[in-house]
Amino acid sequence: MVVRRLFWGHRTADTITRASRFELLQTIMWPGIRADVLTGLRFALTSAWIILVPAEMLGVDSGLGYFILDSRDRFAYSDLVAAIVVIGALGFALDRLAHYLLTPRRHAVRRPQRARALGVQARTRGSASRRLPSTASSLYSSLLCARVLPRARE
Repeated sequence: MVVRRLFWGHRTADTITRASRFELLQTIMWPGIRADVLTGLRFALTSAWIILVPAEMLGVDSGLGYFILDSRDRFAYSDLVAAIVVIGALGFALDRLAHYLLTPRRHAVRRPQRARALGVQARTRGSASRRLPSTASSLYSSLLCARVLPRARE
């Protein structure tokens, strides 16, 4: 479904640049679907954490779920509240860690040679905008120049 949104742009960029499948995947497909894939991974981690604790309540003799049930049976409500706070803190820490690891960084290594290989002159400090091949479509220019290709170092 996500790739279907990019299919027309993929076809246009393929005919314009004559790029390989890997170059199209790297420069057009992956940037277009990256946000959806990474959001799905974060939701999967959250769902796994939500399911893990109740699953520990069912048939094991250790874990936070077992500790909650054991604390309830012993009427140790302070331990029960502490376990719930630990579960919430671990869930929050896992979400923040996933967000940190899955968010792309803006200070990545710049690769102006990739721009030249695809037929685009990278922007320098003095130029107003990047120059594209005359046959480039607006979708191609927005995907390739605005989001994918990094600025050249001086």
